Amino acid sequence: MLKTAIKAAEAGGKVIMSYFHTSEANDLGTKKNSIVTRADLESEKAVLDILMKKFPHHSIYSEEAGFIERHSDFIWYVDPLDGTTNFSRGNPFFSISIALYEKDQPLMGVVFAPYMEEMFIAEKGEGAWLNGKRLKVSSRKEAKNMDVVMCEGNLRTLKRASKIFQKLGPKSADIRKLGSAALECAWVASGRADVYITTQINPYDVCAGILLIQEAGGKITDFKGQPWPMKTADMIGSNGKIHDQIVKFIKNL
Repeated sequence: MLKTAIKAAEAGGKVIMSYFHTSEANDLGTKKNSIVTRADLESEKAVLDILMKKFPHHSIYSEEAGFIERHSDFIWYVDPLDGTTNFSRGNPFFSISIALYEKDQPLMGVVFAPYMEEMFIAEKGEGAWLNGKRLKVSSRKEAKNMDVVMCEGNLRTLKRASKIFQKLGPKSADIRKLGSAALECAWVASGRADVYITTQINPYDVCAGILLIQEAGGKITDFKGQPWPMKTADMIGSNGKIHDQIVKFIKNL
């Protein structure tokens, strides 16, 4: 399954890179307040063709195609181009995110950043890896001077995100927005950031990243410190050591 997911991610990445910095990468419009490009659609086709050929009885939930019901306990969560706005503006922080779940339990996840040639992978119980090197979350034990990656989810949650920023800003060395939720999770898993916070995120954006963080030794919850539900909801992903402190800071926001 992992080999197939990697193959699919590489196929999507090849499509995306063929459009990057070209005039054909123009926006096709918006869908649910998100930009859609030719690269989104063609990357999705490349990814889904591989997954559906190998696993025809598995369900799929992909950002552009929506939910493809196969009445299976196995479901693939796919974002064929996470960071479309970055991509369309020539910013290289974009990725392909592919995850396989059995019911609500993650089995494996792949986040591929094709421009940077970084392949993040995770399997349940087998750890998280970047280009063959094992990943480990940061060792920071105090929220003071932490590095935060954050996204607001959508315009409707911008006010809440601003409150969170104001709350965490004085305690942080830096707060960044990469523009790709999958990469932001990968940064926590690799120790490049201590915590990722988002409001009202979609499952296909973070399902692979969730397993990356967990398998690298981190922790995932909602803003109240409860297990993250498999639906659009607030999420905290951290190194685990500062997690309770983060929950305390923002649980009522």
